Amino acid sequence: MKKFISSILLTASTLPTLAFAEQANTINFRGEVTSQTCNVSINGETTSPVVLMPTVSSSVLTTAGQTAGNTGFSIEIKDCTQASKAKAWIYTALNGSNGNVLNTGGTASNVEIRLLDGVTQQQVFMTHATSQATISSSGTASIPLVAQYYSTGNTTAGSVIGTAMYIMAYE
Repeated sequence: MKKFISSILLTASTLPTLAFAEQANTINFRGEVTSQTCNVSINGETTSPVVLMPTVSSSVLTTAGQTAGNTGFSIEIKDCTQASKAKAWIYTALNGSNGNVLNTGGTASNVEIRLLDGVTQQQVFMTHATSQATISSSGTASIPLVAQYYSTGNTTAGSVIGTAMYIMAYE
């Protein structure tokens, strides 16, 4: 019995000490229940949409802050009979210092994708929503956006692949 207790104490002494102090361990959840949501697509695609950006020369992206390849696309809303306004937020793997979509799957370096509101030309990301679109009496609206390459330094040639999710809000 003494051997058993000794081995338990020895094992317990090698385990990391667990801290039970109260910390910022709170997860907050927020949502909304509505009587109807709207149908949303990106350039007409409802599942796995892709925005094809143009091929640009790395020679135009040599200095941090340079942009190229402006590509327009839109979030299209339809079948929205109970809301009168809509806007979107972009939520994704963002560069924390500038809000750009990271080039997470591409081979080019020092380049990200910046998303702009197609109306105001202001950058769109989690804390900066798109312009509010008015939903027509037929239940449709369009939120125009622009994607552009954004240089973080001397860009090297290669593919650029980024992913963005969006959150819609209706009034």
